[in-house]
Amino acid sequence: MYRFKLLSFSVLPVFFIFSACARLPATQTNPSYNFVGTIVAQTLTASPATPTPTIPLPVQTPQNFIQDYFNNINSRNYGLTWSLLSERFKNLLHGSSQDGYQTYIDFWNSVNQATVLEVNHTCEGDLCAVNVTLQLDYANGQTDTSIYPYTLTYDLGRNTWLFDLLPEPTTTPASIATAPSLPEHPETNPGDLADYAAQSGDTLPALAGRFHTSIDDIRSVNPQIPADATTLQPGMLLKIPMPDSQGWGTPLQIMPDSLFVNGPSANGFNTGVFVSIQPGWLKDYYEDIGSVSRSGIEIVNIVATNFSISPRALLVLLEYQTGAFSQPVVPTGDYPLGHVDENAAGLYRQLVWAANLLNAGYYGWRTGGLTQLVHPDYTVEHPDPWQNAGTVAFQYYYSLSSLDEYARASGPDGLRRVTFALFGDPWATDQSHIPGNLTQPALVLPFPAGYAWAFTGGPHSAWGGAALRPWAALDFAPPVRGCAISDVPVVAVADGVVARSEAGVVMEDLDEDGNERTGWTILYLHIASEGEARLGQKLKKGDPIGFASCEGGAGTGTHVHIARKYNGEWMPVDSAIPFNLEGWIAHTGEVYYQGTLRRGDKVVTASSYGSSASLIRAGE
Repeated sequence: MYRFKLLSFSVLPVFFIFSACARLPATQTNPSYNFVGTIVAQTLTASPATPTPTIPLPVQTPQNFIQDYFNNINSRNYGLTWSLLSERFKNLLHGSSQDGYQTYIDFWNSVNQATVLEVNHTCEGDLCAVNVTLQLDYANGQTDTSIYPYTLTYDLGRNTWLFDLLPEPTTTPASIATAPSLPEHPETNPGDLADYAAQSGDTLPALAGRFHTSIDDIRSVNPQIPADATTLQPGMLLKIPMPDSQGWGTPLQIMPDSLFVNGPSANGFNTGVFVSIQPGWLKDYYEDIGSVSRSGIEIVNIVATNFSISPRALLVLLEYQTGAFSQPVVPTGDYPLGHVDENAAGLYRQLVWAANLLNAGYYGWRTGGLTQLVHPDYTVEHPDPWQNAGTVAFQYYYSLSSLDEYARASGPDGLRRVTFALFGDPWATDQSHIPGNLTQPALVLPFPAGYAWAFTGGPHSAWGGAALRPWAALDFAPPVRGCAISDVPVVAVADGVVARSEAGVVMEDLDEDGNERTGWTILYLHIASEGEARLGQKLKKGDPIGFASCEGGAGTGTHVHIARKYNGEWMPVDSAIPFNLEGWIAHTGEVYYQGTLRRGDKVVTASSYGSSASLIRAGE
């Protein structure tokens, strides 16, 4: 059982426990709950200092309220949407004054479209903790998919929900020595060419996104970059054209990328030994997961393995937020990381939620897709473009909390200090885990030559919340109905050895050392337990590894989910190192699960229904 008690609601975000390949229906507005048909929207120039008329609104579910709210945001009905914020919420935006209202509309005017992908909520009476998976398409061309936390309270006088705020839960940072001083980077002015040393895993698209410039502009002043460059050589000295305006976030770094991912630097680290010698509560913690009792050590290792996040990164988070090593008493409540959701009770599910968000931040920065953090008061922060992905992962995680908590966590006395206290100076032993000009080895389609399977899932998350980064996975389905197990096997895409075989999962290690933290590895998900390839089994390209099913996670039908890692880092599908299966190159669509496979002049579009147009024949 969980050793926590119920906490009061927080405004921290939600997660999908294990929604690999779960297909979400398109969100549709219920016409009976149309705000526009109920209230004449205020004009954009209306003064919010004047009290908004309290016109009764129809009774709504939280889901419908959220959907209608963002429909009105998209329609620019800001007078109406502003009236659906509580006074406490408005005070976060500098009060219910013209300045606060202007801050609000300035932000939403920078967004072309807000698309609600998922709504989850936990309610007690007239109070709800609501978490919204929202895709924001900005006017500057950037797109961000994130989980936004809100608190709703019900206004009986107006017969409607309102966005509200509650006090944040108190964290218990460790009392430890001060970490080394703030790092520095070159001072520049707009129009300057800034000095930049390429970091492990850097690509030109990512640098162009972070510095708000273009690939062509970077290449024009760096002729030394090879024409066929994929990842840049770590340490390569570059000149970066600076934009007309700056205002970057902190240059303080929390941990290097090699410590964040579950890669080569995690070899030799024993979570059990490390935790067992600490005086805190984690070493004695147990929790029932399904029908199995798991220790705190096992929980950390399971989440680290599944999400490919280093155990040390998770331990830093647990110590900073819960005192896992410095506090002898287990935190009270069901939600030790402060995320309130009835489907997220207990340490395991809290860590799964955290891992989803940490990976979203890490890979968003790694690919150049995440270039700004939106704080709860609509303040937009652009992370320092010299920053590393491991640091931005934590910045992103805490940006969804209060500004004060974000400042503490990302400051010198926050997560950085905990990292140094637990593991010493991580940069002293940092080694680049992504080499320059990395290329994918030749891979075949994951089903036998001569057979046609449907391309049912375009780029989506490798593990966890399907909408969140990294979009490193593709789905293929055999011609069977529902969750019937296919009698045609999933096959190895290359030679290798099975490094992990468990419920629904086969991990193939292509360098054949049996360690999925090193070299290229391939994840095959939804493999039926009967006939699954064994741990240590050697495979040749095209050898059966098992049969596609619905086992190993949420799914609407039999399929195989396939993703790549290199040295523990997920490789996004549509990137400088594209997912290439027999010459079929994957490309993202407008949202997760959409997308195409292209080979020459042939284009196949993903279809969740497995339409005939989505069929691809292997071996041709």
